[in-house]
Parts: sequence; C-alpha cells; structure tokens
Amino acid sequence: MPRVAALAAFLLGLAAPAALAQSTAGPVVAPTRDVAVTYRTTGGRNAGELRIAWLVAEEKMRLETPGGALIQDGRAKRDTILMTEQRMFVEGASDRRRGRGWSLAGPDDKVTREGTDRVAGHECVVWRIEAKKEDPDDEAEAKRACVTADGVPLRVVEEKGEERSTTVATRVEYARQDPAQFRVPEGYRPFDPSAFAPQRR
Repeated sequence: MPRVAALAAFLLGLAAPAALAQSTAGPVVAPTRDVAVTYRTTGGRNAGELRIAWLVAEEKMRLETPGGALIQDGRAKRDTILMTEQRMFVEGASDRRRGRGWSLAGPDDKVTREGTDRVAGHECVVWRIEAKKEDPDDEAEAKRACVTADGVPLRVVEEKGEERSTTVATRVEYARQDPAQFRVPEGYRPFDPSAFAPQRR
C-alpha cells in the first residue's frame, strides 16, 4: 500500500492543473494538438523517466512512469490511477481546478518572460514564475518553464531553497493519440487493499 500512495502522490503532483491561460501573462500548458512527450527528471525525489500524452479532442492526459500511470479526464473531472503490476485501478473525482499539465503558477505569483530557447528540437518561450510567499520567512520558491507556442512544456526547473529539480523533454512526437490509451484497460479491477496485506504463514 505505501508504494501505491507514493505513486499516487507523485503522479498527481506532476499532473496538477495549470493556472495560466494563453496571454502575455504566462504560458499555455494544455497542448492544442495531440502529442506525446518523453521527459527525464533529475534532482528531487522523483528522478527518472516519464512519458506524458495528450488527447486534445477528449481533453485527456496520460502520464506514465515505470510503476504505473495516471489518466486525467478534464471533462469528467476525474483522475484514474493505473497500477500496472497489480492490474488494478483507483478512480476518483477531483475538486481541484482542472487542467492538463504542470501546476506552473498561482493567481498571485509573479510571472516574467525571460526569452526563448530550443529543447528537444523545438522552440519554446522561457517563463520565470516566482511563488507568492504566505509568510516572509518562508523559503523562496521559483521555477522556470520553457513552453512551446502550442502549449507543450519542454523544460521545467523548480527551485526551493537549496533544492533543485529539472524535468526536460528528450523526445516530442506530434501524432494522433489512440483513445484506448486513455481508458482503463480490459482485465483491470478496482483497487483491493487486501492485495497489499502481508501474507499469513
């Protein structure tokens, strides 16, 4: 069970809703056309590789890691976590503001355009987002996100105090996504906590 909780926290953290619409104030983070992106994350607690695919017509996103996957359904306001090893799923409604990308900025954060860059062969605009402090004594939190004109995040660098993590795209594939990948696969059953209970001898 702890592994499932950790996976859920990781996936939901990466796929938290976007706070910014397309304007001069910040980047688009929900792609405007189907795309699948492979990322490499370094630093922080979630280092490794992950893949995110967007099915724009159905407002869905699928985030995959070696341990499982998260499917976000923007229309139904529903998150589904797939546990591939156990062939189980957890499904629930979300009371969070919806979006299909990183949670880049809150409404009170300071957003500054810093220029342009090229990541994984694609042009992107670099945005610096400084989080508003709830308490003056809190550690400063800032991130830089490089996002394409059509809303694909190619690099996100997050800094909090001395901690730093970087998620960067290594491969970007624009192509129509298979809707079946954004549904619970056949043969999966609802999450059963007893499957993780220690076996009695």
